[in-house]
Amino acid sequence: MALLRSLLLVVLLCLSGCGVPEREQWTEQVTLHDAREVPVFRATWKQWLFDGASGEAWRYKYSIKVLNPNTGEVVRWAGRWSEKPIIVEFDQQYAYIVFLPELCNVDMTRYGNPNPPYVVMRRADGWFQRWQSVGLADYPASLRGINLILRYPLLEISDLGQTRFSAEEVRLLSRPSGIDAGFKQSPIPHDWESWNYQYKLRDGWGCAGKFTR
Repeated sequence: MALLRSLLLVVLLCLSGCGVPEREQWTEQVTLHDAREVPVFRATWKQWLFDGASGEAWRYKYSIKVLNPNTGEVVRWAGRWSEKPIIVEFDQQYAYIVFLPELCNVDMTRYGNPNPPYVVMRRADGWFQRWQSVGLADYPASLRGINLILRYPLLEISDLGQTRFSAEEVRLLSRPSGIDAGFKQSPIPHDWESWNYQYKLRDGWGCAGKFTR
């Protein structure tokens, strides 16, 4: 009987805290820094996890596919859990993705612990090229405008069945709302001093939990 109760408890814990990842897809008509528009194909895995501190937590894993308008090459990027892309840009043969951590448990050490925590990924044109992180100071100033939808478009996709977002809709949904105390800003900062986050710290970026929704 005790064994049966233990097995039942394990099942209940898995049902509440081990959600099966679900996948969504949509397309954004994204405006680049030079006013050109490119369709960006996005996919997201979302998973419900039990968080003992808050009692709940969603986490997301994002991927992007887009055609480099300068070279014609198909560019693909896939982030780890809770790495949220906010910019896709192109400069000559280079493709750029900029992302922010969505949760405090994102391992930022692999990117050199940037502060502010805007991670710039760059990939040169070519079959064997890989994504590499570069510092904010090395990211071209002309590419710093946020141009991807900032929030997960759950309402539009799940409730309204929308899978395509026009350039005007993307421009509207890519504007920082200000409810996160300045954590997200456009243009993105180039150093700590130019970051507008209300709770930023010199010895860390002031992780405050659910700050990028």
